[in-house]
Formats: sequence, C-alpha cells, structure tokens
Amino acid sequence: MSYILDALKKSERERTLVRGLGFGDAGRRLPYRANRMLWWLAGFATLALALIVTVLWWWKSHAPASTPPVGAEALAASVKEVEKAAEPVAISSNTSVTQVSAPPAPSLVPATGEAKYFSAMPPEFQSSVPAMTVNIHVYADTESARILYINNRQYRRGDDVGGGVLVEEIVPDGAVLQFRGQRFKLPRPS
Repeated sequence: MSYILDALKKSERERTLVRGLGFGDAGRRLPYRANRMLWWLAGFATLALALIVTVLWWWKSHAPASTPPVGAEALAASVKEVEKAAEPVAISSNTSVTQVSAPPAPSLVPATGEAKYFSAMPPEFQSSVPAMTVNIHVYADTESARILYINNRQYRRGDDVGGGVLVEEIVPDGAVLQFRGQRFKLPRPS
C-alpha cells in the first residue's frame, strides 16, 4: 500500500512541475524554489530601500548651506548694521549719551583710473600690499558663476581679502582688487 501512495505522490509532484501552478492551486503552498526566490527578492528590495534612505540622509546632511549675499547686497546690509549700531540711545533724562561710532565697514568706493597689473605698480605700493596668490580663477558671463580663490580661500565681488584689500571685480584675464583707493589687477593663474 505504501508503494501505491509513494507512486501517487511522485506523479502529483511531476504533474505540478510540468504544468506549473494555476488558479486552481490558490490555497496550495509554493514549491521550495519559488518560496526561496521570494525571500531573495524581498531581501534585495529591503537592501535597496536602506541604501536609498542612507544616500538621501547623507546628501541632506552634507548639502551646502545657503550662501550669504555677495556684492552690493552684502555692502548695503553691512552699512545698515553700522548705521543701526551708531544710533544714539537715551538712558534717562538726566544723563547725556554720547554717540559712539562703529568702526568703518569696508566700502567698495570706485577708484579712478585703469587697473594696472600688480607687477607694474610702484615698489612701495607692492611692499605695502599683503602677499596674495590667485589659486583658482573662473570667469563666466553671469556674475554669480564667477569664482576666485586667493590664498586658497574663495572670494566674490565686494569681499574683503584681508589687510584692507577688496575684490572689486572678476574679469576674464584676472581679478581687479582695490587697496587704499588704488586699483590693481592680479593675473589669472597659468
């Protein structure tokens, strides 16, 4: 009798493998291979989801912060801050208050004359200007896309390089800077 049952089970397995599963087999368990493939598929989907979440989290945490205003907007904002700080404040009616002025903000006053290359400036002027090296110079038609690195720090139009040197303009062949009311040009790196 067990031979007959074994033969029936064997024929049922062969018929299922040849025919495959159909709508009539809805309540039956999947064969072992199909079950294992679903587990692998679920594992890969979970791994892909975890990878996507990790990349999005990393990208959000390392996204650059909003850039501060540059150029004329930054100068206008700094002038307003200085004016606000210099306003007189009345303490009481018996006390007189003297107005204390804040240190002058760096201003980009248009200097007169053509900007000469730094090497063509007088030696006493060259020795008074802090040492500067243009590392990266990128000129673009739009001002917001122009990039200037001096001494490995990024500057834009209107920025103070330090020591009283201001970036006046980024031009195709270098950068026009201003120091003590005189304009000079640093050439782009070659």
